Amino acid sequence: MLGGLSPWSVRAVAFVPDGKIDEGQMKPDDTVTGFGRRYNAAVLADPRYPYGDVCRAVDKAGPAPSLPESPDAGVEQPFGFAELGVARMEHGLGAAARRGSIRDIAVLLKRDPAALDRPDLFGLTPLAWAVAYHRWPAAQALLRAKASPTGGTCQTTIDRQSPLQIARIMRWYGVIRAMRPLVTEEEFASLRQKPRWDDASLIEFNHALTELKERYRTVLRGQRFSRHDLNFQVDEKGNTLECVMEPASGSPAFDRELCGLAVEIVRWAPARDAFGTRVPETAKLLVGFGGGN
Repeated sequence: MLGGLSPWSVRAVAFVPDGKIDEGQMKPDDTVTGFGRRYNAAVLADPRYPYGDVCRAVDKAGPAPSLPESPDAGVEQPFGFAELGVARMEHGLGAAARRGSIRDIAVLLKRDPAALDRPDLFGLTPLAWAVAYHRWPAAQALLRAKASPTGGTCQTTIDRQSPLQIARIMRWYGVIRAMRPLVTEEEFASLRQKPRWDDASLIEFNHALTELKERYRTVLRGQRFSRHDLNFQVDEKGNTLECVMEPASGSPAFDRELCGLAVEIVRWAPARDAFGTRVPETAKLLVGFGGGN
């Protein structure tokens, strides 16, 4: 392979659920499946494997994580995966960050300063791991060493692997505030999310719009085809408070009915600010009609 192979850079990707095997759709001794199972078992059994705390056999995975029912609740667990064992120094900076090993972080950074923002096989930098496992002292140590809140080279704040985005998803406001001065205002603002329509409701609205245009066919046929913006005010719960069409058509009655349908049918995931908090915001849909279309 070009460039050779780095340690642990090869992973078996073939996977067949046990149910498929029981149904006879794939036999355990199938060449690919059998190799994948043996390969994975050998990797996980090797004490040098640096991701033994992340990738593990199902029977050793520990209890399922308790996820909050509210999408606005932060992660309350002290870490995201099963109980961590002792990390060896050769497991690297990411493993030390996951465990909150401040001493190991200092030693490893002294040995290899370039490892500070080096993403691993998961695309996560040491700071991203520290945030994901809610290791505040480790995150502080890495930030003092000038770790990047945007992650590795070519990553941005909006990438799901970036430390800042992970902190935002976790609603960990303290570490977000600590990272904010280390990014530009433009980068921080890019974390904001506009309201997002529900696909099923948009399909329903398009059907209703087709029926509405058919009822107003005589009126619309006399107009040239044009595009119009439906501008909405959406509250922090995703409810539509207002709809205004710009520019207006030549039929006020059509405009009122169209906006009424949009308010009634289209559902929105609410907007969120850069901290991940729900906020009121504007939203927009584009519609076109006229000229017999």
